[in-house]
Amino acid sequence: MPTPTPTPTPTPTFVPDGEYSLNEKYYGKKVIVLTFDDGPHRLITDRLLDGLKERGVKATFFVSAIGRTNSDWESDKRILNRMINEGHEIGNHT
Repeated sequence: MPTPTPTPTPTPTFVPDGEYSLNEKYYGKKVIVLTFDDGPHRLITDRLLDGLKERGVKATFFVSAIGRTNSDWESDKRILNRMINEGHEIGNHT
């Protein structure tokens, strides 16, 4: 049996800050960051977005692809577009 090839040790790389970092943009301010995981959910997310919009609040939604079917994505497309159009962030939770 051949000797397995060792996996190389990863070398961390520098990731530059975005336009603002929390330290610069929010320095000296009290900030709360809202995140929501594993959505969108057809029965809940629209109500949540309504509440955020009424209060002028933005959030980050981490969307999971695990267990979703093509028909799920078709129906979720409207909610995801709404999130984007209302200024929320979307991240990958898979």
